[in-house]
Amino acid sequence: ELAQEEEEELEQQQEEEEEEVGEQLEEEEEEEEAEEEEEQRGHHRHQPRPETRREKEYPPLQERSCEKEDDELVIIPKPKRWHTRNSDCAGVRGSKSFSISE
Repeated sequence: ELAQEEEEELEQQQEEEEEEVGEQLEEEEEEEEAEEEEEQRGHHRHQPRPETRREKEYPPLQERSCEKEDDELVIIPKPKRWHTRNSDCAGVRGSKSFSISE
């Protein structure tokens, strides 16, 4: 029982530490966003709200795909066809050998 209690205490401590780290990260992100806001207000006054770093790296899908909508419609079905043709990719590895042994 003592060992169990000690384990539970350790788990609680770890969870609390993880929460603290998570909070610190959130605070840092907020500070970075605030700094970026200030920078962008100076440079780009026409922007209604500043982009976060994540949005700069991965712009929202609508913005990205507007010009390429037709391309994307063509691209989406390709992997499915490729999966069904290539049994290894579909996760049916060895299905051929089964049919031979039967």
